[in-house]
Formats: sequence, structure tokens, C-alpha cells
Amino acid sequence: AVRWQPCGALQLARDARHEATQRATIERHAYPADYACFVERDEATSLLGHAASAGGWHFPGGAWVNPPSVVRANIADGGARLRLHLRTNVAALNRDGDLWRAVADDGSIIAAAPVAVVATGCDRLQVDGAMPLPLRRGRGQVSLLHARDGRALNCVVTQRGYATPAVDGWHCAGATFDANDVSTALAIADHAENLARLETMLPG
Repeated sequence: AVRWQPCGALQLARDARHEATQRATIERHAYPADYACFVERDEATSLLGHAASAGGWHFPGGAWVNPPSVVRANIADGGARLRLHLRTNVAALNRDGDLWRAVADDGSIIAAAPVAVVATGCDRLQVDGAMPLPLRRGRGQVSLLHARDGRALNCVVTQRGYATPAVDGWHCAGATFDANDVSTALAIADHAENLARLETMLPG
């Protein structure tokens, strides 16, 4: 099953100007309250279960979702129609009539289908025939924080960063973004940056 929780989401205002923009947007568009509304700081604090730095947009239908569980569910749902090719390099993607063909390094056809989904992240830059999207590489890092009694979050919160309610005893907070850095090494400085964003959003 897909692991997710429709706990709601808060996008806190970054400053007074941003708060005014948030208020004006809600007033102008008159969204249904169960879709989006503006909440004051006190109400944001109540919704979060933790002191918020500001008021902001509340999306009652917002949720967190566990990405690996979505992948597993999609694989399970595919059943006999789905063939996995693991540790296989796709050198090119070619259109042949009504089909897309995934071509291996040696020119052999890995798979053919009427629809191709390119979901390779920055590796898309290495696939001949993939659409020339204006993508750039970037390194991001999240920080996992052990949940503590009295420090729980009731919903997802964003501002200049984000934090999730605890999942399996851990909050996820992030995220950094460093353009054109493809290092996968853990960076202590990035944890410090994530914690600084978190402190701005949720003082203490």
C-alpha cells in the first residue's frame, strides 16, 4: 500500500510583504475553505502543534507521501504487464512509428512501448533522444530528525524550507540545493543550513 497521510499542509509567510500577498491571493480567488485559506499565526500554531513563526496558507487536503512506497505500489499494480530491466543502461530513446524504443549501448532494443516516461533525474542528460528540457544538475540534502515527545508536528509545514510530521519516528527537514554539484557525500554544512531554515520556520 502507498504510505501517506492527508494531514494538511501549511505554507507560512516569509515576511510581512509575503503575508500581504498570501492574504490578497485568497481574497481575490475566493477558494473554497477546504481547499485553501489564510490562517493567522495563532491558528497556524494550533494546526501545527508547535509555535509557528507566522501565519500563512493552509491547505487542509495537503499530505505527505513516502516515495518508495509509491514505486512499490506501481510495480505491484503493473503485475504481468510490467517488465523491469534493472541495472540496464539506456543509451538512446528512438521513436519508430507508434512506439518509443529504448536502445542499449550495443544497439539492441531493451523495450518498446507507445509511451515513454523519462524519470532519470540528471541522468536524462546522458540519454540521446530524450527531450531537450532546460534541466540543470543540482545536489540536495535533507536532514532526518528524531521525533521527541512534545515536539510533534501535526501537518506538513513549508516556508524557505519544509518539515514533515514524524514517519517511523523521524521528521524530514530540508532541503538544500546546490546547482551543478553532483556530489553524493553527506555535508555537515547542509545539515546546518536545514536546521537554520527549520529554526526560522519553527522557533525552538
